[in-house]
Amino acid sequence: MTVEDWIILGHYSKDVTTDDFRGIAISSVISKVFEHCVLDRYHDFLKTRENQFGFLKVSGCSHAIATVRNVVNHYINSDSIQ
Repeated sequence: MTVEDWIILGHYSKDVTTDDFRGIAISSVISKVFEHCVLDRYHDFLKTRENQFGFLKVSGCSHAIATVRNVVNHYINSDSIQ
């Protein structure tokens, strides 16, 4: 592919206006910045429990799934389910 091919590929058949583009939603970005500001300011006042899995730096859904599987396997193997 040559430079001339790039020019032909990049050529528009009509004038480009702002109606040809969609807007970008930045509300989620603003929400994340606000969330980090609140967390940074109030981190010392917010407590979590030891059995919380989500929204922590060291655990997540995979840890919760593993815990549920271990509990289910324990009860299946010990015939404790009635």
